[in-house]
Amino acid sequence: MKKCARFVVLAVSLFGALSATAGAVTWKNSGDTAFTATGGAVTLTSTGANVSCSSGTITGTVASGPFVGATWSVATGTGHSTSCSLAGVATTVHCSATLTATSWAAGTPAVTTGTSDVTCDVRQFGAKICHIGGTGGGTYTNPVLPSTFGKLATGTGTGNLKVSNGTSGTCPLGNGDRAFVSPGGSAVNGATGGPTPHLGPIITRTP
Repeated sequence: MKKCARFVVLAVSLFGALSATAGAVTWKNSGDTAFTATGGAVTLTSTGANVSCSSGTITGTVASGPFVGATWSVATGTGHSTSCSLAGVATTVHCSATLTATSWAAGTPAVTTGTSDVTCDVRQFGAKICHIGGTGGGTYTNPVLPSTFGKLATGTGTGNLKVSNGTSGTCPLGNGDRAFVSPGGSAVNGATGGPTPHLGPIITRTP
């Protein structure tokens, strides 16, 4: 291959690499990498019945990044509530979730929107009566310095959650039915792993 042709190939390859880098989306967490949060009332609605919880706690970890990509599996966490009721019977709900960030809106504070892969156990008297699994929506609102904590919120009830029988019999919520979660929020009340003040993760995205 002639020198001129080799130069053209090299130039085209370099331009393509620079263009790909210039258009890349980069995510980063410059805040805390672990947090706890407390939530208010939330209701899960299905065909058979509803599970209503007056409060709950969340414990999570958040990656620091930076991560290059259109979406980012940014956080994992567990949620637990003992203040629930199903068909008038005291109920506990325990969930694990992985949050994938899909969009980010700049502002004061900035808001990250994403989808969560969710798995939940619904228990009465220690027995697992229902299993809940699938995907749901949610948002995370960055803290505002110097004293406002970050906030988590569920979506407007949309998602692809399904209930099924637990290991201890028939689920009162139905078996194979779709479930919806009411809008609700949780405020960070403790965080570690980042700079002071510890107010929670601070998610940014460029561009």
